[in-house]
Amino acid sequence: MARTKVRNPPPVPGKATWALGLAGLLPMVVGAVTALATDLVPVVDAARLYGLVILSFLGGSHWGFNVRHNRTPLLALSMLPALIGWAVWLGLDRVAGSVALALAFVATQLLDEYQTEAGYLHAQYRSLRRLLTAVAAFSLLCMASAG
Repeated sequence: MARTKVRNPPPVPGKATWALGLAGLLPMVVGAVTALATDLVPVVDAARLYGLVILSFLGGSHWGFNVRHNRTPLLALSMLPALIGWAVWLGLDRVAGSVALALAFVATQLLDEYQTEAGYLHAQYRSLRRLLTAVAAFSLLCMASAG
């Protein structure tokens, strides 16, 4: 099946996109600091749940993009972040769940990398996502290390 590149690639992420993306990391960073510095388990659990929601959001973003550009083969991959997050929440303890969510963020980033290399996403979007993914995954690993 031949791939068709986006005729009009998405615009370069502006300052507001960066600001909102960085602000969206706040619950993750608070969860990581809380996990490392205190024993407030509800705060850490809330941060993990937030990570699950953001992971689902990323999958939804991919879904919308792939539907819009008729990229049916990638629709199934777009479903995986939400399904993985759901399975993690239902079946894994705090440590394993946090690690699995961190890995799912990295896997979703790999999909972003592929779509950027294929010309479907703007390179600066990839730069933003790399930063956000790194902080989110690191935060989740901090939460895992604290138990």
